[in-house]
Amino acid sequence: MPFDHTSPYTEYNDLIKKAMTFQYQMHDFTYDDVLKASDNYLRSCLKEDISPELDDMITKELYVREQRRPIN
Repeated sequence: MPFDHTSPYTEYNDLIKKAMTFQYQMHDFTYDDVLKASDNYLRSCLKEDISPELDDMITKELYVREQRRPIN
């Protein structure tokens, strides 16, 4: 059996990864989505090519979350 043969397990794993990946459509991203999203996800969105309005919304939400954290 040659090694260039694609394993059915590899194809299955690829399909599972695609099915389990949750991706937002940036043009459908609302303020409610920003409020529900994790800090890490919002930071990753800022690295993408998004609209200036969405960038401002995410930046302000991350700032508010940072200010709410207690200082220990």
